[in-house]
Amino acid sequence: MQKQKEFTLYMVKCNVNNIIRASQKDLLIQSVGKRMNYDQIHYDFTQRLKKRMPSIEVNDHGWERWNERIGPHASLDEINNRIQALYREPERIVFLSHEFGMIDNEIVFTYMQKKKTVVITTFYGRISLQPALADIDYLKYFNERYQEKLGLFEDNEVLSRQLMPPVPKVDMSYRGRWTEYKIEEYALDNNEKVVVIINLGGKASEPGFILVDEDQGGKIGKSGKKALKLFSRFSPEMDRVYAQKA
Repeated sequence: MQKQKEFTLYMVKCNVNNIIRASQKDLLIQSVGKRMNYDQIHYDFTQRLKKRMPSIEVNDHGWERWNERIGPHASLDEINNRIQALYREPERIVFLSHEFGMIDNEIVFTYMQKKKTVVITTFYGRISLQPALADIDYLKYFNERYQEKLGLFEDNEVLSRQLMPPVPKVDMSYRGRWTEYKIEEYALDNNEKVVVIINLGGKASEPGFILVDEDQGGKIGKSGKKALKLFSRFSPEMDRVYAQKA
């Protein structure tokens, strides 16, 4: 007997500006693709840690390092609101160990556990700007042995061009027999919508994503179309997109 599909709709209601500049559309799509590359071991470790640590925050030192290494510049409240919005998603913030974590497989940070809260203590940088950060074990060994630091600070011009970890306007999760999926809708400042179906992986498939309005290969399956139909009730833009897939 096939397991019944489970659908959960999230209307994103948080103190986050989730409108993305149209000029950053390519960065948005790249960001979605990057977070599909997490290691299953780290993903499982993250889910266990989140059960014990239901909340997350960035401390003052972490905030300072964000504005020096990550960008774009933001207030502590703005960063905390965004981080908290991402934390409820299964694959946006992934912990690599009891010391290191990543946002969207791009932004590297350190953290500590304080009661039932994950406290981000510093941000090292973005892997796209500092490729050496992809090897955390070597970086930690280098710093401890030689007492030296990589040049992790970025120019303000570089920081200003960076994309904030994007928060969808609306997202929905649904589960098939073996695989968990999400639908996310992002809003651009030219009124364009970007809708993606994300496969979070499972026993029968690897993580990946599909841009709904560019699905020329017909990769959206029956369960995906059913989910899009339900999703369209909450997003008028999806009525047009789904009609093209029916």
